[in-house]
Amino acid sequence: MTAIGWVIGGVATVAAVSLAVVLVRQRHRYAEAARRSARELAQRDARTSDLVERVRTREEILSTIGDGIVLFAPNGRVVYANPAARDLLGRRFASAGEVMPESLRSAVARAATEPDGPSPASPVQTEFETGGRIIEAAAIHAGDGAVVVVARDRTAERQVERVRRDFVANASHELKTPVASIQALAETLRLAAADDPAAQGRFLQRLEQEAVRLTNLVGDLLDLSRLEGGLGDSGAVNLARVLTEEADRLRPRAEGAGLRLIVDAPDPVGVLGSESDLGLMIHNLLDNAIRYSPDGGEVRATLAGRDGDAEL
Repeated sequence: MTAIGWVIGGVATVAAVSLAVVLVRQRHRYAEAARRSARELAQRDARTSDLVERVRTREEILSTIGDGIVLFAPNGRVVYANPAARDLLGRRFASAGEVMPESLRSAVARAATEPDGPSPASPVQTEFETGGRIIEAAAIHAGDGAVVVVARDRTAERQVERVRRDFVANASHELKTPVASIQALAETLRLAAADDPAAQGRFLQRLEQEAVRLTNLVGDLLDLSRLEGGLGDSGAVNLARVLTEEADRLRPRAEGAGLRLIVDAPDPVGVLGSESDLGLMIHNLLDNAIRYSPDGGEVRATLAGRDGDAEL
């Protein structure tokens, strides 16, 4: 082989080696890019799975709470509404303009116009009645014109407030009668009974009756105040024993009204609760039965355990 041939052959060999090196490097780059893409894809899948899990958890939480939650987009469209919102707000709606009643629709519109700022905007509150229920709702500006509505059923609370007001008003009215009677009887005893000793017994008996009536009314008010502050200490209670004790306390009243008070609780029945509060409940039930049963009738209280419950 000539020198020129050696040179040409050497150049060809070097070119082949260089090409091989380039191909190997490119293959390594492609492999690294593929591995990097696979890692990014795995990370993206992990982020997606995490996002899906967070959304699922949020859905589970919002779907189980009793408060209604609705999110309106800046254009007024409903982005999200949990099942409680559909139930509390009645009819279905797809936008803020379809919300009923008008007071809630107006609250959403007012909240949407609140300016964005460093501090949260004050909620626009409203209360309305729908389907026989009293609903309290608050529309809150969520930024950029979006609005969140939180609705809550206040029916039971309003009923309790009404019962409380009626009870206090009636009790206050009822208090006037025994107080006036006690005052009149005391004045009669002081001024006239000394001249008629035989009448003293009758007046004193009336005075005692009115004092007992006044004591009962004050006791009812104290019970109401105590129960509003929370139930008593909870523990294991033998309800049969509580029933028997309360019946024994009221038996003289029943007999005085010509009623037979019968307790049918042959077996102990255990429950968890406050013994004093359960006793008050039973006392009120028996007292009402005695008060409103016709003379010569019968008041029967039965107690039994059924499938883990106490049935009175």
